[in-house]
Amino acid sequence: MTHNDNLDALRFYQRRGFHICCIHINSMEIARKIKPCPEIGDYGIPIRDEIDLELIL
Repeated sequence: MTHNDNLDALRFYQRRGFHICCIHINSMEIARKIKPCPEIGDYGIPIRDEIDLELIL
């Protein structure tokens, strides 16, 4: 799982055959109630969603 702003992680996993299997829309709103997290991430992209990736064997 990674955040929508983490383009480097998305590139890393997809180059290794991982597929996006689930997107948790606006999940960071809930996470911020529990733990502080910045609003803006890498490359100025707003951090809103979490993305699950899986490797299909």
